[in-house]
Amino acid sequence: MQELTLVILAAGMASRFGSDKQIEAVGPNNEYLIDYSIHDAIKAGFDKIIIVIRPEHYEIFNNTVGKRINSKVNLIYAFQKLDDIPKDVKIPEGRTKLWGTAHALLAAAPFINGNFAIINADDFYGKKSFQVLADFLKNNTNPNEYISINYEIGKTISNNPVKRGICQVKDNYIVDLDECLVTLNKNKVHCQTLDNKKEFDINLNHPVMMNMFGFKRNYLDYLQEEFNKFIHNSLDLTCESLINKPLKELILNHQVKMFAKMSNEEYFGMTYKPDLKDVKQKILEKINNGVYKENLWEDLNENKTKN
Repeated sequence: MQELTLVILAAGMASRFGSDKQIEAVGPNNEYLIDYSIHDAIKAGFDKIIIVIRPEHYEIFNNTVGKRINSKVNLIYAFQKLDDIPKDVKIPEGRTKLWGTAHALLAAAPFINGNFAIINADDFYGKKSFQVLADFLKNNTNPNEYISINYEIGKTISNNPVKRGICQVKDNYIVDLDECLVTLNKNKVHCQTLDNKKEFDINLNHPVMMNMFGFKRNYLDYLQEEFNKFIHNSLDLTCESLINKPLKELILNHQVKMFAKMSNEEYFGMTYKPDLKDVKQKILEKINNGVYKENLWEDLNENKTKN
């Protein structure tokens, strides 16, 4: 049986949060949000975890998350670096921002051998979402079929503007998508595409992509081709290469199909500093309701002992 890999994107700069939110403690024993995702992924059947980080964060990740999970799963760190680009490309003077989620995933590509999933380190997706993701990757043998675990947009945003992948779904497959800046507008959500070419409103129950995807390995080839185009175009201090851009083109050109699965799990994440208090409270509620043990890894230790 092929290994099942989860790639966790944890190298973002977190400019709106004000500090490195990937390493903010949210659990009773200083667990990060990434701990809960890894726990749920292991329970669902993932056997390799790749965490994409900046090199300067290796020590803190290795001494916290690493110590907690090294004995439970195959853990690999991949490093996203600003200068990890073709030698003929000049980095704009003053640029400190990394090159985006596509570049981050490509940093993990050398360690991916088969079907894989990706998530954000600073989002909470829920146990059932990971199980659906794992089951799809284990059982779907079509190399040109992927999956997106979607959520109702009204359950993923607050009064602060955030970026979301707005998708159009037909017969359980995504037929179009747009990266948008979204804001609540009474009982609607106002969306403005990142290229400022479109504005539209959607209902609160409209499906939104939260970077919880399941891919076959061939997607990395498409992504590399797109990133090569991006990095050889005019670069500035903030431009990014995103995972969704080639995905949209592949879907519109009918080269791949992306199954859309709406999750009924609770989603929450950290974009702004005030979100931290809410996330801690939600984790505590899940512990009190028996979703997780106070010692997060206790049930995995019990399963290992029984086996």
